[in-house]
Amino acid sequence: MLRFKDWLQTDAAENPVDNWSRRTPVSNRTWSVASGVPVEIMLELANRLKAQPWLTMPHKTDDAYARSFAQLVKSKLDPGLRVYVEHSNEVWNQIYPQYAYAVKMAAAQPSRIDNMQYHALRSRTIGEIFKAELGTGRVVAVLGAQATWAAPAQRGLEFLRSRFGTSLGIDAVAIAPYFDLIVGPQDAPRFTAMKTDDLFAHIRTARLPAALAASREYRKLADSYRLALIAYEGGQHLVGLNEALYNNELTNAFVAFNRDPRLKQLYLDYLAGWKQAGGQLFMHYTDTGKYSKWGSWGSLEYITQPRVNAPKFDALQTFIEMNPVWWPQ
Repeated sequence: MLRFKDWLQTDAAENPVDNWSRRTPVSNRTWSVASGVPVEIMLELANRLKAQPWLTMPHKTDDAYARSFAQLVKSKLDPGLRVYVEHSNEVWNQIYPQYAYAVKMAAAQPSRIDNMQYHALRSRTIGEIFKAELGTGRVVAVLGAQATWAAPAQRGLEFLRSRFGTSLGIDAVAIAPYFDLIVGPQDAPRFTAMKTDDLFAHIRTARLPAALAASREYRKLADSYRLALIAYEGGQHLVGLNEALYNNELTNAFVAFNRDPRLKQLYLDYLAGWKQAGGQLFMHYTDTGKYSKWGSWGSLEYITQPRVNAPKFDALQTFIEMNPVWWPQ
């Protein structure tokens, strides 16, 4: 699977794409623009890797955009590949422009609804458009939700049920079940004083169980609507907050944690816990990325990094090798 959230510039406030004509053409002089990478390039990469694409529709786009997108997928993507499609990314998250947009659009509906009900309705509509073009069996319509707060997702799903009955038009609810440690200025001295051994012990005994407990609770919600539970993002999430973001000692401790060989086993236990909790498809955030004060997100720090030197990447590959797909395809 490849999730193209960043390539579509889904979270960028300056993204101008509100209709199909404003997408980036392949002929553009550069693909590093606010309108994102050309759709054709995403589909070509998916074809070359035989990877199913996960497509996040920019929040301002209309039905015609989704239909044209789906038609291009039908004509360009290997017919043996399924497609995951969702309405924007983290619409519940107030730091992104899609949150305010959803609030505005919800208020403008003939029968006024809230932003998460609008998000659910838009998720259904986009999914139905893709299914009409590609066939029901080839499309997974995703409702993005917050891992630690299930109420907004439930509100959206109940709204769909009230309007459409059992035909929700949603196939999976997606969360980001990170095991996190987000440290503010007041708590920074506690964690900078820790040795790496102590940091691992804290994560294993406190943060990892919390992430898996939240996943188990979400499984109950997904079951009540007969939906798959998947992860649109996941992995470790160790980072400073506010002034602590600029605490070099804290950053160095978190980078050292991400490079420590013991992280492989922690990841294997985490992924096994996700599977045991009833989770299915799991997308790690992210593939490759440089570590910094903004976070140590990459499973690899650079493309050619040896697997033996990349504990997160090694864990992901080991888990895949040991666990054949356990959910229906």
